[in-house]
This record gives sequence, structure tokens and C-alpha cells, in this order.
Amino acid sequence: MSPAQVIEGKTMKNSTPIPTPSNQSLQKLVTQAKEDLAKRLNIATDQIDLIELQSVVWPDGSLSCPQPGMGYIQVQVDGLLIRLRVGGRVYEYHSGGSRPPFLCEQPAGSAPGENNVMPPPGSGSQ
Repeated sequence: MSPAQVIEGKTMKNSTPIPTPSNQSLQKLVTQAKEDLAKRLNIATDQIDLIELQSVVWPDGSLSCPQPGMGYIQVQVDGLLIRLRVGGRVYEYHSGGSRPPFLCEQPAGSAPGENNVMPPPGSGSQ
């Protein structure tokens, strides 16, 4: 198997773009994340590379992306981590439960700029 292939439930931790998965449910979620990022950055989706797709169990209802002042259910939630790259920047999308993928600008447990995950320009969180 080449390193560019995706195995559902496995992490592909490299900077080489990986193909969109053949599973239609996963494909839909990756497409939603790419479309959201393309809209935020005002670019075409074909300028966005999928670099990681991982099945995860988030520790709580925040999906490891807590927002200040919010409370979250304290149960584990099955979900996905989708990492997309545009140029040299990596954008992290989380999903889980019935929540579609969303851009996580500050993943739980990371400092600003850690893991090279950058918020989109103009978001005020740079």
C-alpha cells in the first residue's frame, strides 16, 4: 500500500495529500469541510489538500474544541478529525455525533500556533 492511501480509522500523519476516501459518508464530510474552508478563504476547493483523516473518540461534547463560557456534556463522542492544507497552513476540522465538520481554531490542549494549525485570515484569532 502506498503512503498516500487512506485506511478508514487510521491516521495518515504526513504532509503528502491523500485522496478523498471512497466511503460515501466520509467523502461527504471531507467535502463539507473543504467547501467551508474554500468559502472562508475565497478559493476553489481544488486548492485544498486533505492531509489527514482520522476516526477519533472525543473526550466530551466540545469535540476537543471548547469555546469560552460554554458548558459541554461530559461523555465520549465518536467523530472525525479532518486536517486540510492550503499552501503552508493546516486547518483542523472536527466532527462528531450529529455535528457536521467545523473549523477548530484552537484545539483543546494546544497553544496558539501549535501544530501549525492556523485560523483563516480575517478571523481575528491569529
